Amino acid sequence: MKMMSRGSRKAVRKLMMVSAPMMPKPDATLSPMLCKVVLSVIRGLKNRGIAALLVEQNARAALRIADRGYVMRVGRITAQGGAQDLAESPDIQRAYLGL
Repeated sequence: MKMMSRGSRKAVRKLMMVSAPMMPKPDATLSPMLCKVVLSVIRGLKNRGIAALLVEQNARAALRIADRGYVMRVGRITAQGGAQDLAESPDIQRAYLGL
């Protein structure tokens, strides 16, 4: 965390102290370094058995962390299932994973 600004380090410390897992979504609005830290914190919560709801546009990053996923398009759920199943779905790969 030494390379982050003081404000970023302070934000990360606050994220780590949150008892209920509500934090900013780790997307392009955050710096790449802060995004990695937020995803790491979410992964740490998961490893401690704490459930978190992750709303993320980066499907690849979200599916690496999630146990289960929901794909939404124009406000409607278009696919749902285990994260690995979604990541392996040809439709999801074409539409959201660039494969």
